[in-house]
Amino acid sequence: MSRPKPLAPIGLDTLRERFPAYRQSILSAADNCLLSVRFDLEGGDHTNAAQARGIIFHRFAAEYLRTLWRSGETAMPSEEAMVILYEVSRQRDVPPSEIVVVPARERRLLRMAALALAGMPLDMTRLIDVERKLEAPIEYDHPKHGRVRRMISGTPDALLADPPAGAIVLDWKTSLAAPAPVPDDYDARPDGDHLHVSPEGYFQQRDYAFLVMANYPAIDRVTLREYYPLVKESRNATVTRGALEHVEHELAVLVEILDRAIMEGSRSEAWAPSPGLH
Repeated sequence: MSRPKPLAPIGLDTLRERFPAYRQSILSAADNCLLSVRFDLEGGDHTNAAQARGIIFHRFAAEYLRTLWRSGETAMPSEEAMVILYEVSRQRDVPPSEIVVVPARERRLLRMAALALAGMPLDMTRLIDVERKLEAPIEYDHPKHGRVRRMISGTPDALLADPPAGAIVLDWKTSLAAPAPVPDDYDARPDGDHLHVSPEGYFQQRDYAFLVMANYPAIDRVTLREYYPLVKESRNATVTRGALEHVEHELAVLVEILDRAIMEGSRSEAWAPSPGLH
């Protein structure tokens, strides 16, 4: 890990050059704890063993889905899935800076997750795309710069059609446990989404809903489907187009705060820490 380099104060134009679009990952981190974002931007980020396992699984899942789509099949023999996993694990087409090492203690879980996905039939006729980067503008009023237009981006693991007028964002989770299941009275509870998706997933469902509906005007609802292959369970949370105005305002507030913190540099008091496991 390199020595952290403090962030110098910058102007809006330089900010746009360095961050033409905020990725979903940085926005999710900022939503959780701004100080953790500063540490990452200063060069203090690292990948632990569980994260390395997740990174390789996501790369495997993307190639697995593409292979199924090209072949027109709905599932794959476990032996063929393992061939894809081992090829992906070699990381021959990955830039050196993005290569991760999965320790031996995590490789068994990685194989289990891959085999679980291979054993799950998938309706490939509904597949829209795999790991397609989506971008959309976010605007806010700044007292000095006027109307500021920024871009945010996200790359869903997979995007599926959900007729009529719906879409599903498939998000792989390689943790060893899924959140609590949907309560029996879920349909009657307007605040129920956060009860059964992960904390990260709650932000993702709103961010991805905005990105998908901004790029696909015909889609009126987006469901985030967290799938946990190691326990073979899924959790769903849906955002409708009627809620999109509120989601956009929430994202605009977060983008403005993050812009301010980065422009003021590492010494800014805007980098507020938030309590939590992070």
